[in-house]
Amino acid sequence: MKKVFWVVALAVMLSVPAWATVTISAVQDNNDCQARSVLINYSTSGEPARVRAFALKISVDKGAKITSVTNYKTDGVSTAASKGYGIYMGNIQIDTNGTVTSYGSPVAPASAPDNPPQLDSNAVIVEMGSLFQGEANAPGASGTLCRVWVNNFDCNVSIAADATRGGVVREDVCGVTPTFVGTMVATPSYCYTGPLADCQQWVLLSKPASWCTSRQCHGDADNKEETYGRGSKTWVGIADQVVLAAGFRQAYTGTQTWISADFDHKEETYGRGSKCRVGIADQSVLVTYFRKSTPTDCLTNSPVKP
Repeated sequence: MKKVFWVVALAVMLSVPAWATVTISAVQDNNDCQARSVLINYSTSGEPARVRAFALKISVDKGAKITSVTNYKTDGVSTAASKGYGIYMGNIQIDTNGTVTSYGSPVAPASAPDNPPQLDSNAVIVEMGSLFQGEANAPGASGTLCRVWVNNFDCNVSIAADATRGGVVREDVCGVTPTFVGTMVATPSYCYTGPLADCQQWVLLSKPASWCTSRQCHGDADNKEETYGRGSKTWVGIADQVVLAAGFRQAYTGTQTWISADFDHKEETYGRGSKCRVGIADQSVLVTYFRKSTPTDCLTNSPVKP
């Protein structure tokens, strides 16, 4: 596919040197449960002109590899409804009528003359530009450019300007000397270490501490042993029923303690499309283990393993 003049012009802008104050940071995202992703954020302050394009080399050490780049803008030109840097100079494809047929991705293609590193290696080059009309459609003074995934913990992520592609350039065609802030991809210390899908639900619900017990997924809502009959003991009993009843088909706003009775870690639909966190499926879990031997495996399938 041919690339039209304005794409070439934008690439030329990337080669003009100068300087200004822009910070580009790598921040580990501890809310994704796997925690092996790093957000590449940018922020500007007091700039005479906003940044027009970024060309960055992102690297990892200690034998780690970058496996994926995600969460970038996919609809190209910045608009009031979808702001950002969505012009990928090395990958955009435009037909002979000047129509964009693919915006591609920000990862510099292997076919580029400088043979840039590719995914599943210790580095990638990302190149991202903006096109917009009017102030309301301009990218923000700060935001997230993309998310970078690595295949291991305890490695360091570093960012540098890619000089071959001009580094960071403002709208006034002046280059920028940014401040780069890297990060270590540390093994997270979650109290919840159950299955990945359940961990994602745990994060969605603001990480309730009650899920961080070994029997919760099997009907133990209060994390207490209960005595019944002539001194028999159980982890799932009347007290857990009371918790479940308090939350049964109620709306969860992020603070109610009865979320501990969401034993199956799933949202449930009932009636005419109403949704709840504590419902029939959770009731079934409690009935299954009521006053019976209760497994202690709710936290054994750690979601943070590479």
